[in-house]
Amino acid sequence: MAGATNSVTAAADPLAELRDIHLPEAVGYWPVAPGWWLLLASVLVLAGLIVWTVRRYRHNAYRRAAAKELDKVYQQYMSDVKGSIAPDAGHKYLQRVNRLLKQVYFTHGASQVAGLSNGVWISELQRVAPGVSIECFADRLGDLYRPEPEVTGQDVERIQRELHRWLQKHKRALLTAEPNGEAANV
Repeated sequence: MAGATNSVTAAADPLAELRDIHLPEAVGYWPVAPGWWLLLASVLVLAGLIVWTVRRYRHNAYRRAAAKELDKVYQQYMSDVKGSIAPDAGHKYLQRVNRLLKQVYFTHGASQVAGLSNGVWISELQRVAPGVSIECFADRLGDLYRPEPEVTGQDVERIQRELHRWLQKHKRALLTAEPNGEAANV
């Protein structure tokens, strides 16, 4: 009968023979799924790209400022041509442009260019921007020292193009270096 009571009890309460429910361990945060690694890598690359872009933008602020100033010099030339100092406008334009280029150097502490003129100055400009032609500017730079300047409107437009290209292409690190590659004494 003992066996009969067990079968009666089991038949009456079938859940009595089951074990308790064992809950699984909680899902941990580590190791993360591959998708999260990919997202993290993407965020880091994007942050690096943003930092690089901002630094490059700030690094080239002087170029943008010099290009704006070069455009102002050209606008001043155009107003001089229309005004009363038309014969002297080209000469004043060359003076202003030459001063602007030397200011670009001074911005980086390259004070050794202050006394440079003509051929030495042109070779210095070409040294920091290899491959950029500044022939018209080089040809007309000698007009700074002539009583009757020979600078035409076409020359001024060509000089504008050449110097805009020079401002974009010159190597900033070379501005403060001596022609033999050593740092300048400031």
